[in-house]
Amino acid sequence: MKKTKLFLYITIFFIVLACIRLFWLTFHVIPDERYANDGVLDLRSENMPSDDVITLSGDWSFYPNQLLHQTEDLESSEKRYQSVQGEWEKGNEQASLQYGTYHLRLLLNEADTEKPYGIRIPSIRSASHVYLNGKSLGQAGVPAADQSDFISRNVPYYVYFYADTEEIDLFIQVANLPDTGPGSVEQHITLGHMDVLKREELISLISEIMVAIVFLIHSLYAGLIYLLGIRQKELIFFMLLTLHATLMILASDSKLLYVFLNVPYDWQMKMTYYIYSAVMLFLLLYFKYLIPDYMNNRLFRLMRLGCLVYLTFIILAPVSMILSVKSLLLLVLLIPSLIITIQLIRVTFHGMADSVYIMLGVTAVTSNVVWLVLSPRITPVYVFYPFDLLFAIIIFCIFWFKRYFRNVERTKLLSERLKRANKKKDEFLANTSHELRNPLHGIVNIAEHVLKTERAAIRAESRHDLELLLTVGRRMELLINDLLDMTQLKENQIRLQLKPVDLSAVVKGVLDMLRFMAAGKPIRFISKVTGDFPAVKADENRLLQILFNLAHNAVKYTENGSITIHASVVGTKAYISVSDTGPGIDEDVQKRMFEPYEQGDPGKAASAGGIGLGLAICKELVELHGGELTVTSSKGNGSSFTFFLPIADEIPESLEQNELFIEHEQSGASIQASEPANEENLPAVANILIVDDDPVNLHIMDKTISTEHYAITTALSGEEALEKLTDPNWDLVISDVMMPQMSGYELTEIIRKRFTISELPVLLLTARNRPEDIYTGFQSGANDYITKPVNSLELRARVRTLVHIKQTTSEHLRMEAAWLQAQIQPHFLFNTLNTILALMEYDQQKMRAVFEAFIDYLQSGFDFENSKQAIPLQQELAVVRSYLFIEQARFGDRLNVIWEGEEEIEVDVPPLSIQTLVENALNHGILKQAEGGTIRLAIIRDEQEVTISISDDGVGMPAEITRGAFTQAKPGKGVGLYNTDRRLKQLYGHGLVIQSTANKGTTVSFHVPLQNTEGLGKR
Repeated sequence: MKKTKLFLYITIFFIVLACIRLFWLTFHVIPDERYANDGVLDLRSENMPSDDVITLSGDWSFYPNQLLHQTEDLESSEKRYQSVQGEWEKGNEQASLQYGTYHLRLLLNEADTEKPYGIRIPSIRSASHVYLNGKSLGQAGVPAADQSDFISRNVPYYVYFYADTEEIDLFIQVANLPDTGPGSVEQHITLGHMDVLKREELISLISEIMVAIVFLIHSLYAGLIYLLGIRQKELIFFMLLTLHATLMILASDSKLLYVFLNVPYDWQMKMTYYIYSAVMLFLLLYFKYLIPDYMNNRLFRLMRLGCLVYLTFIILAPVSMILSVKSLLLLVLLIPSLIITIQLIRVTFHGMADSVYIMLGVTAVTSNVVWLVLSPRITPVYVFYPFDLLFAIIIFCIFWFKRYFRNVERTKLLSERLKRANKKKDEFLANTSHELRNPLHGIVNIAEHVLKTERAAIRAESRHDLELLLTVGRRMELLINDLLDMTQLKENQIRLQLKPVDLSAVVKGVLDMLRFMAAGKPIRFISKVTGDFPAVKADENRLLQILFNLAHNAVKYTENGSITIHASVVGTKAYISVSDTGPGIDEDVQKRMFEPYEQGDPGKAASAGGIGLGLAICKELVELHGGELTVTSSKGNGSSFTFFLPIADEIPESLEQNELFIEHEQSGASIQASEPANEENLPAVANILIVDDDPVNLHIMDKTISTEHYAITTALSGEEALEKLTDPNWDLVISDVMMPQMSGYELTEIIRKRFTISELPVLLLTARNRPEDIYTGFQSGANDYITKPVNSLELRARVRTLVHIKQTTSEHLRMEAAWLQAQIQPHFLFNTLNTILALMEYDQQKMRAVFEAFIDYLQSGFDFENSKQAIPLQQELAVVRSYLFIEQARFGDRLNVIWEGEEEIEVDVPPLSIQTLVENALNHGILKQAEGGTIRLAIIRDEQEVTISISDDGVGMPAEITRGAFTQAKPGKGVGLYNTDRRLKQLYGHGLVIQSTANKGTTVSFHVPLQNTEGLGKR
């Protein structure tokens, strides 16, 4: 603001204040000042004014060191004449107590008698007592000649009386302690009609109390605003400033503060000096924080230090010492006021917003101070003038409100700007997440490919780096999905599909997923949610996400111990808790941990990964379900996250049926085009096992898949499915992921211990297609997955593909076994023919027997029965006998054969399984020794199974060869043991068992169950 403009505003405002003051004075000024001569005031020349008061000025009779109240005592007393205003005792400063009596004789007209009058007694230092015609009218303190009887009290007061005579003797006893300064009458003593004085007394009291209340209210609301959370220091100092200003108002003029407190005069002096000095100190501190750029300098610090030192001096020093340097108070008041005014002018000129209001407020205060100084010298007024101070506080409030509304407007603009920036940020993160997903998948896939195909060729350190790369990549996939979910939540794009959900199944699936992700950490995962727990009303997909995020967060921060999920029913709500034994969470972190992008300890958060979205997403999803997510934790004692969901009501079966499948809406022609062209292209009839804990889902899937001419069997749990898998005739398992007791992940793991992915494919049904779900499914051994709700055409297509893979693999195993037998090694053929030719010369009967055995062996090698899954044991043993008979004819005493056990057992075995083991024992065990050895073939039967073992006492096998005997054979190497082992596992669930000791021999055995073998040879 320009200087001239500012000066004009201040001048106009000052003139307005002066006009208001002058208007006030016209009603309350004392129009006439009467002077007494030699202790007598003659008012008989005119009548007393009925609407005004007069001052009792001039020379009164003063009787030093005498306390008088009757006219009879006047003649014998020493007196002098002096002005009633000013100091009443001089030259006697050494006395311990100063006292005396003022006397004034009033002469009235007869017309002015018999009327009520009043006298205003101003502050008289430091005790006074008023008598009229010998009668006590009022007092402040107790004047006394003896200090022990003296009581000081310096407050103004009014006395009222009836003038019953034309001559009135007014006595005012005064007393003072020299330590508190010289005794004096501070203002004019006034006389007037009682109603006039009472009116002015009332107006003055109301004005003082009103201004004090206004200041006190502003002090209280400043303190409340600070306590309610706006922690700005200027509020504290404004509160203290207005509070002390309230005390200052109550301590001046009528001195209401001391009237109510009734404190001695020396304490009055201390309090008065303290209040005025404190007002200036807090004014300095207030402006220091209001205009910090202008008040935070060395001069300000010196003034603040000076005020603090002076305040300390006032509190500690005696009153006499304070009064001896009372000019310091003037310096404390004037110098800071001058500096503040100069700085405010600078601030205004430099363009601080709304600073003109501060200048106007200061102008109002200055106007009040100027009139307080000048008024006694111009015209006495004893009614408190409130308007300057009211204008000052109102203008300061206007400044605060203007500043507040400006800040609110600025905050709104900033909020809108931040919202736009936040929206752009969310859009950027969403777009970036979409753009990052494809290259990230490419990086992860390439790393997996290199790690899988080149594992043997790369160094261990490089393998570790690739595994770390995969871990980081999968973690980044989780972050990308969290970013996308948070964006959807902010834009209200997530719609819940509420339905009854089996909580125990979801919990089981979540914990199975986390077991894969927490590999390497000694953490136990515990579910305390039983299978009979009531269904909850939730979106299964989102409930899984909530539990996964909470449990995954626990995994990140728990190095060892346990993670437990438990649930309880309270009324119509299910309370679900995820607890861990981790390091716990600080209270300050708990207050902000559910906010987006908020994390706990930065070091731990950085090592654990994540960007602080998991818990925020959980909170939003729980609230979408109508629940609330809370945390209970203490440092070092783990954490527990709890939320509640409503218990589900029963819903119609038709609703669940509609939720399981999405029928593909196509024309009839397009549906037919998606099906095989004719029945001949359909795969062979296959046995499919469907596992789901919901009978309705099983029924729907049975109806959907059975149209493909499959034989469908259902199971309601993982345990039931494992029982049914003891029958080897399965081509595909379709399993839901979320099942109680045993999840689909765990079931798949167990299946993979018995069947490879090609021998028995597993198709998982999952509610989500997020990377962590898919990763867990494939890690557990699934061939494929399909997300719910299921598209029926997609389901049939995937089933057809997996069944074809299974049947092709089974056919390959059978044909491989047949091919092994058909591939009669040339040297075996030549050696057998040479043996026959040699026997022709000296033992034709034996030659005939060997030739017949050779014919039988050749027939078995080209028999189509070898392509079956299993043949009768007797048929397999016939081939073995033919083979051993030929080899015994060749090697003579070098080969001994011992048969043990029962041979006539009705049980089926894979074709060429025993013959392959016998041939392996002969070629790789016995014939490696020059002296040969013995082959022992034992068939032992018990109640449930038949154990077939082939033992030799040959060279044995080293441990590393034993461990690698069942790995897939390399090109050019034998595949007999591997093929036999795989076929046994496929049929019976367990393969070959090898026991070998170097230079002592080898035993290879397998078990065939007595049940569930019927019909194997038909396939």
